[in-house]
Amino acid sequence: MNKTIFIMLLVIFMSGCTADFNDISNEYPEILNIEFQTKDKLYIYGYTLEVERNPRLDAYTIEVPPGIGGPEIISKSVLPVGTKFKIYKVQKCSNCFPFPAYTRFLIQFSNDQFSDAPVHFGEYIFVNKGKLWQ
Repeated sequence: MNKTIFIMLLVIFMSGCTADFNDISNEYPEILNIEFQTKDKLYIYGYTLEVERNPRLDAYTIEVPPGIGGPEIISKSVLPVGTKFKIYKVQKCSNCFPFPAYTRFLIQFSNDQFSDAPVHFGEYIFVNKGKLWQ
């Protein structure tokens, strides 16, 4: 048992804390480059990949209320109901072992809002199509 835990920890530390993603957009052709809009209140968070507070914006993530927090969060805004966007890429984490692989959906808004960094949402929001977005 201790050997298994040691090996799992070794794999985690060797892989680093940064997730690597593979493009799996070809598995989702029916949702790419189609305009959608939000149907419910969502939050958009700007974050940095540095653990310590760092003002450099690396990306945005969209979350449902009550939202998220942590030292890597550098901004928070509300996405109004009716915000329009297109999904342009779907990626899956390639080094998330031993945790379940995470799929993220990269989007662009119909206006230039939040265009200074990549914007994505996770599987939870994707599977709630119809409730959170249409």
